[in-house]
Amino acid sequence: MIRPDKPINVLLYEDKPDYAGSFKTSAQKQRIIVKIVDNGDELLEVLRDTPRKYQFVVLDARAFMHEGQQSGTEDEMNLLPIIRDLDKFKQEQQVTLPYCINTGFADLKLRLANKVNCPVFEKGNEDKLIQHIWDEYMKTDDAKLLMSHPEIFGLAIDHFDAASYAVLSGLFQNGQHLASGIAERVNNLSSLRRTVEHLMDLVHGNYLGNAVSISSAGNRLGEITRFLNDKNDIPVHIFSTITSIRKIAGNYGSHTPNKQKEIDAYPSGELIGGLATSLKDVFIWAKKLI
Repeated sequence: MIRPDKPINVLLYEDKPDYAGSFKTSAQKQRIIVKIVDNGDELLEVLRDTPRKYQFVVLDARAFMHEGQQSGTEDEMNLLPIIRDLDKFKQEQQVTLPYCINTGFADLKLRLANKVNCPVFEKGNEDKLIQHIWDEYMKTDDAKLLMSHPEIFGLAIDHFDAASYAVLSGLFQNGQHLASGIAERVNNLSSLRRTVEHLMDLVHGNYLGNAVSISSAGNRLGEITRFLNDKNDIPVHIFSTITSIRKIAGNYGSHTPNKQKEIDAYPSGELIGGLATSLKDVFIWAKKLI
């Protein structure tokens, strides 16, 4: 199976430093970045602080529930509240976050297999576990979007907030950006404008240091792009694409036409799809600045 070039992030719950380091090294060779935690409290804290960062969680069958616990107090029963909290976190955050158990005890593997609703791996089979991690990730919508539009979603995964990422994902999922229905075209134009607004907000903050005097939130997209253009700091095709999206979406993307003549004059699905496709060049340019 072809994998994306972009690494994925995995959270490893493991209290044995030697094994954790060995697993991290093996995973890095297969484009997996591993964050190690050794207790259940820290596991949930890391996830809550960065709810969209991790694509998979690996759980040791016997690890500490709280920071600073004495060696020998690890307990497989810690897994039950941790798994419950993981499932609750996934529901609250509306994220896809598969997990598995990884244990060095063959007897635990047999017992846990009947108690938990997730795969249980035995330590020593790291290649099989790493393959499973990639297989699970490749089933997700995020992976499919990244494979189809790597320049766009490679940046968005790292820099877009949850709401902006959801808008962008909705635009491209299942070829939505090419839809021809009037309602879909209205939504697509609105999504295009919100996407370039957020992207240019990132450029404004990270590259320009918020140097542009913004008169109002609704005008900021035009004011930022004009500022860059006046400084000869934006390629003409990027300026043209952003300006087209701003003007067309401003005229058509914030209302639903209810008269036939308005519908007949509405931008076609092909034109809107072309604007969405042209985001690739905009994201490639913005990545160099953010």
